Amino acid sequence: MTRLSSRRGQFILPTIFIFPSFFLFVFLIYDTAKLSREKIRHQFAVDAAAFVEMTNYSDFLNRSAYVNGAFPMRIFSEGFGDIDIPGDRKRKCGGGGSCKVYLGDVLYKNGVFPYGNDPYPVTPSRPPNPLPDTLNEESSWKIKYAQASNKVTQSQSVEPGQKNESPPNMASTEYNGVFVIFDQEDAHDWWLNWEDAQQMATLYVQIWQLLGSVEEAQYSVLERLVKSHNFYKKAYWLNTGAPVSDGSLGADSFQSSAGSFLWPNGVKFYCHRRITYYGSIPTGQLIPPYIEQAPSSPVVTDFLDKCDGGAGLFQILWVKPSELDKMRKAVNGKYAGYPVVQPWTAPANYFNYDFNKESKELNFKRPTLHATVSCGEGSKAEVWPDPTPKFQVRLYP
Repeated sequence: MTRLSSRRGQFILPTIFIFPSFFLFVFLIYDTAKLSREKIRHQFAVDAAAFVEMTNYSDFLNRSAYVNGAFPMRIFSEGFGDIDIPGDRKRKCGGGGSCKVYLGDVLYKNGVFPYGNDPYPVTPSRPPNPLPDTLNEESSWKIKYAQASNKVTQSQSVEPGQKNESPPNMASTEYNGVFVIFDQEDAHDWWLNWEDAQQMATLYVQIWQLLGSVEEAQYSVLERLVKSHNFYKKAYWLNTGAPVSDGSLGADSFQSSAGSFLWPNGVKFYCHRRITYYGSIPTGQLIPPYIEQAPSSPVVTDFLDKCDGGAGLFQILWVKPSELDKMRKAVNGKYAGYPVVQPWTAPANYFNYDFNKESKELNFKRPTLHATVSCGEGSKAEVWPDPTPKFQVRLYP
């Protein structure tokens, strides 16, 4: 018993070394977990902020695709497709008697509105084309202007199909710098009276002015949201509580890719600056019974200031292909889209070791998080030509 009592002190020495080491190990696990948790929290914040910021672009691109294609196609087809105008010349009626043509046919031939899939064939006495009901099933919406040349006078033709180019060639669709809604041939070949021609021209201007105001409003919303990338900054701040200045650094890296997207560099508005039209008026004589008449001077349509080449009547919003490629195509084997680099501050730890000095990003001198966000990758989404509103956001960590 005396021998055993003399050995009790032998447990004290190992305990002196084991317990401190155990507590150091516990603190190491705790600090490691805290560091990992903070990094994951900031990474989720970066992912959410980048995704939300790119959604502003995808919304604008999809809405613009609708305004470029589906909206005018539906408005003009349903509004004018079944309105018929009679013809009074035998060469337009196949050598027979009286015939008629539908107003939608004439407007489509003249390049007034685009149409999808099965274009209007301008043929007398045919029923109006129904709207295509299969576009949603197709990967690309082939909504285009008439491809055939249109003879506006006996000696001058225009090319409505040049609007389908990228960028649109508006000059080729105009006669001496003026877009002709109803040309002299139309008024001569069909009974298109002066009053009806005036009314149709007024409706044409009102429709495209409305579409232009919608597109301008959509662009104004985009510009307000993304010019300073406030969505990114606020999303990052709300999810982390980090200083707003930290979110500004990540927004700057987003801006390095998106800086040239906005008007007038990447986004452009194409318009007609002047328009005219023809209509038939009675002469009160036997020969000729009617003559074609146009306004004494072209009508100036300076409604939208952002138009390429000067204020005009909106027709098409176009986005430079190189800007869309930045959003959806991979470069040098990297992920497709805009890369985002976000610095963050590692928390303090029990060992008083500064992990922030281990950053390999010399610009920030802090650890950094990375994300890449794309828009429209792997799809046939387009703004113009083939306006297909299928832009979707995809995030890569």
